[in-house]
Formats: sequence, structure tokens, C-alpha cells
Amino acid sequence: MFWRFHYSVSPCLQEYVEAILFLEYSKAPGELCSRNAIQARLDSRTQSAEADGNVADTADSSAFELPVKDYILGVADLSGEVMRRGMNAVAKNDAETPYAVRKFLSQLLSHC
Repeated sequence: MFWRFHYSVSPCLQEYVEAILFLEYSKAPGELCSRNAIQARLDSRTQSAEADGNVADTADSSAFELPVKDYILGVADLSGEVMRRGMNAVAKNDAETPYAVRKFLSQLLSHC
């Protein structure tokens, strides 16, 4: 069922991935949340919805899998948010954060 609507929900999944990655980056700068960790979050949200009776067809909802493409595009979006954090730090005379951002982005690029 999910794959029938993937084209419609793909941008939303990418933004969700970006939001989770940025949240986790904010908690632990330099760390990148894995696709499996985000998949586990999605699974737990699906299970909560099923328990509340908010899912019409539980057979289809349990088969949901975060596409690799959406995870990768979410990571790509993250780089812009992290760069913005570095630029804001410069505006606030924070000299350490831009170097941490540069190091993180360099590591991210090295895995591409």
C-alpha cells in the first residue's frame, strides 16, 4: 500500500529524516543518526498509532520501510541546516562552532 503513494510522501519522509538527524546532531554534534535508528522511530510511531486504533489496515502499516533514497536525500538536506548553524554561530561571535561544523561536513562528504 505504501509504495502506491511513495511519490506523494517522499518529500515528507525526507523532511522527517532531516528533522530527526538535525535533532540528534543538536544533542550530540558530530554524530549522524543511522537509517536503522530512524526506521526504529518510524516503527515505534506506527505501533503507537496501531495501539490507538488510528491505522485502518495494520497489515499494510507494519510493512512500512524507510526507502534508502529518502534517507540519503534527508542527509543531503541536513548539510544545509548544519551550515546555517555554523553561519549563525559566526554572527554571534562563536568561534568554535564553525570549526565543528566544518569538521562534520568534511566527514559527511568523505562518505559520499
